[in-house]
Amino acid sequence: MAGVAAVQFSSLSWPSTVATVLQGGWDGELNLGHKGGSEYRILYRYQVGAQTYENSFVGFGNEPSVMHILNTKEERQPREEDQVNVYYAPFYNGLSVLQPGPAANLWIWGLVAVLVSMLFWLVAKVMQEPVI
Repeated sequence: MAGVAAVQFSSLSWPSTVATVLQGGWDGELNLGHKGGSEYRILYRYQVGAQTYENSFVGFGNEPSVMHILNTKEERQPREEDQVNVYYAPFYNGLSVLQPGPAANLWIWGLVAVLVSMLFWLVAKVMQEPVI
């Protein structure tokens, strides 16, 4: 959990480059390996140094807004050949997002982890007490 949170927060400082949209559409229309049909997906290609990468990861949030990633004033879904900024992990250039930053629900999972830890601590403490 802590590793996931660290990666999500670190994405705010990842370097960026320009990517080209290869495909954009709903899950049911595209063959990008995602299940379901209710999310808009974007397949994009970008280059870091001499290496070229392809990815379809928009962001860490549950439903990132695909309309706000374009460098235009027009709000629309990205289409083939559009140019978008992509933020890639400096420790693994193949990991990238179009919208950096942690998921909105990350704090909930952090709270759940704290509560579960406290429960385990309490159970361990009770089990250590001698029975009289």
